[in-house]
Amino acid sequence: MMDHTPDAPAAEPLPFPPPWPFAPGDLMQRVAFGRRHRVGRPMAWFVLWPVLILATGPVAGLVTGFVYGLSVSGPFEAHSYRLFHILHPVIALAYGVLLVVFVKWAAVRGVAAATLDPRPARPAAESLLALTFLAATIVLGGLLLTALSELLPVTAPPQSPVPVEAGISLFWIALPALVIIGPAVEEIIFRGWMLPALRARGLSWGAAIAVSSLAFGALHGFAGPLALVYTTLVGISAGVLRVRTGRLWAPILFHALNNLVVIGLPQITARMAG
Repeated sequence: MMDHTPDAPAAEPLPFPPPWPFAPGDLMQRVAFGRRHRVGRPMAWFVLWPVLILATGPVAGLVTGFVYGLSVSGPFEAHSYRLFHILHPVIALAYGVLLVVFVKWAAVRGVAAATLDPRPARPAAESLLALTFLAATIVLGGLLLTALSELLPVTAPPQSPVPVEAGISLFWIALPALVIIGPAVEEIIFRGWMLPALRARGLSWGAAIAVSSLAFGALHGFAGPLALVYTTLVGISAGVLRVRTGRLWAPILFHALNNLVVIGLPQITARMAG
């Protein structure tokens, strides 16, 4: 006896997910399959996180001004360098708060394991690559800035956050903010999340590096056009390191050592001259 029950309609095939554009050893392979469609979406996150990083400076400045006003008496000039002694610990604290916020956000979005692990896969090789890029960036950046300063009517940048005249003690006080936690937080957000998130949205690696590096440079534009150009170059080097290694260790090490050179070289030069 034949069964005349009509066939059930065939289920519509699920849309085929786009290929995950990351090498097998890349940290982004840790993102669960069901969370990958959320990486880099919505676009507002690409604006919000740089703005939050940018806001750490003004917020730290306001807190520093308040604490400074309570802790000193007499003319401002008599205590001008004490302001920096307060500012840098406050900046480190602000970066720490921002890191906590990002960690919670990344956990909710399912990208924490892919964006927060600074451990290298090959410590020696990745460290050597970071040192190589550091030397190349400093040399190329120096040549580029020298050429631009001769071509453009560039004004002098604002006062250094670590004035040599303030003494070596300020250098040590500034190290946690400018060489340790600051570079780590910025690399986690820019190269740990933003760069691969742009790639996940369909940009090529070259375009993703360019966009994230320009955003990184724009954060430092307040220091003048030369600072913007150099920090964009730093962003490009850090981005290439992130792509080459698939990890965050090399970009963080490179960024930290670059900052150490920037604030430490004037100190060494002043000591040798004095």
